[in-house]
Amino acid sequence: DCILIDGGYPQYLDKVIEYADNRGSNINIESFCFPFRNFFNKNLTAEQANFNKQLGSIRSQIESYF
Repeated sequence: DCILIDGGYPQYLDKVIEYADNRGSNINIESFCFPFRNFFNKNLTAEQANFNKQLGSIRSQIESYF
């Protein structure tokens, strides 16, 4: 299983993992899927850009469902 999150939330993952761990859940950083961050004046690789595009497509499908 994988949890898809928006690119704005990875900074909170440590807290989410700690919270879940304290409640007996077995998740780690590999349980999450989020887009690659595009830094100023540094282009994403073709593979990273393709991943972000596919991830955005999945997100759009989920949002259109609701």
